[in-house]
Amino acid sequence: MRTICKAEEAWKLLNGIFCIYKPAGLSIYKVREILVGNIVRDLNSMNVRPPRDYVKIEGSVASGKGLIVSTIPNYADHMLVTGPRYQPQDVRLTWITFLGRSVSGVVVMAVNRGNRLVFKYRDCKHLRRFELKGKFGLATDSFMEDGRIIENATYDHINQWKIDQVLAAMQASHQAEMFKYSGVSLQSQTAYELASLGLIRPAGKSAPLIYSIRCIHFKPPDFTIELNCINENELYLKQVVHDLGLTLKSCAVCTQIRQTQYGHFTLDHALLRKHWTLEHVLNNILYSRELVMPEKITPASSKLQLINGSSQDTQTSAVSPLRSL
Repeated sequence: MRTICKAEEAWKLLNGIFCIYKPAGLSIYKVREILVGNIVRDLNSMNVRPPRDYVKIEGSVASGKGLIVSTIPNYADHMLVTGPRYQPQDVRLTWITFLGRSVSGVVVMAVNRGNRLVFKYRDCKHLRRFELKGKFGLATDSFMEDGRIIENATYDHINQWKIDQVLAAMQASHQAEMFKYSGVSLQSQTAYELASLGLIRPAGKSAPLIYSIRCIHFKPPDFTIELNCINENELYLKQVVHDLGLTLKSCAVCTQIRQTQYGHFTLDHALLRKHWTLEHVLNNILYSRELVMPEKITPASSKLQLINGSSQDTQTSAVSPLRSL
């Protein structure tokens, strides 16, 4: 591995996909602003190109004498006049995965020429894994612990077995909903052939689909749920915790939402906030190249086509995934 001292060389390498860890309490727009600011700062602290010389031509053609060509310093190109060589608007940085302000975890970013893969990556519907931490006995207007409390309830009757039973029923109902997008019966040969191709993914926009969900920690009143899903959003994840409490004849609030995996990117690939620098971003782009190969971007699995007959029912049931159980 060679050492890069010139900003021009670093800029040429600043193209691709990298992964960061977004802390809770920061919006994705603020994260982008911090990243761009750090990258521009580090680029300008390296050896940048010197001011270009000004070519001066002296003499007259009418005099019949030769012209005198000389170069003098071009103060119009000096950094004290033009400002730093690299500006925030020069860096094209966007996110592939959007996370809300209260959600932390893995975020996949694209910089400069890496933006060509953004829409392709999003259309592939990669599986996303979340850890939801909640607390029984409270209900708030925002479904989060810091919201205004609107209800209190007992939770002594809740145990691990009851939670697992409700989550298993929820997972089974979502698996049945997946096949409604293709218009085939769950007991048909066509459904079996679709499932045998691999993970079933919606071809277009769909309601949130949960592929697996389980309780990985339970110490009353606190609990932690791990789920793999597609097309979810922050509000939907909060409602999963809220509706779990209602189904168990209690109430619950969400205390933490963390994304631990997006496609092939996990927590092991994510840069912490103290590592949001040019050096670590370039190393992460190089480290992530094998994860953005064409065979890994496009998953080899079946795609479901949304049909008009079941789209409305599916979207309605997905808003409250547990209340119908």
